[in-house]
Amino acid sequence: MWIFTTKGFISLVQDRNDHSMLQVRARDPQDLRALFPHAEVAETPDADYRYRARVPRQEVCEVLTDAINEIDYESHFKEAAIATAERTYKQHATRLRWALYQVWEAMRNLQGDEPDYGEMARMARVFREHPEGPDEAIRVAYAEAGYPGSGPNGLVTPNDAWKIANRAWRGGYDLGPTVGPYKEA
Repeated sequence: MWIFTTKGFISLVQDRNDHSMLQVRARDPQDLRALFPHAEVAETPDADYRYRARVPRQEVCEVLTDAINEIDYESHFKEAAIATAERTYKQHATRLRWALYQVWEAMRNLQGDEPDYGEMARMARVFREHPEGPDEAIRVAYAEAGYPGSGPNGLVTPNDAWKIANRAWRGGYDLGPTVGPYKEA
């Protein structure tokens, strides 16, 4: 079972040897530590999920119940998860943002919406051309495209840029042959 919370992404499977335990697996050890701070996290470099912990099934149920009861956002899980990452584990926030938007797009496609592969390819090229990271790559691309940002003196902020990218993927902006100019649909 895949589970996304504002504290991290985990995958749950039954423990092979003890059915009262679950193998809680993660791509990043910080996700396990945030959700299960007392669990012993093991690194398994050759496994699909590099980090894992054996956790009693009942404890997993309690942690997930708490996560549900702590939901305080009315929309946009992605933004809530990214905000938590920016406060608690800054290095993880940029990668998490990109991953969540990719998951969102893949799941959106299941409802029958056609993906805009051309726009995704353009964004991937922009990311590769900016080694300082996707947030800066998107910010620069949209600033160059003339998008008026919400920052001081109209500066395009990373948050502005991700909102534009999200709209572009849904067809809300025509970003031209590279990543600009933009226009409302």
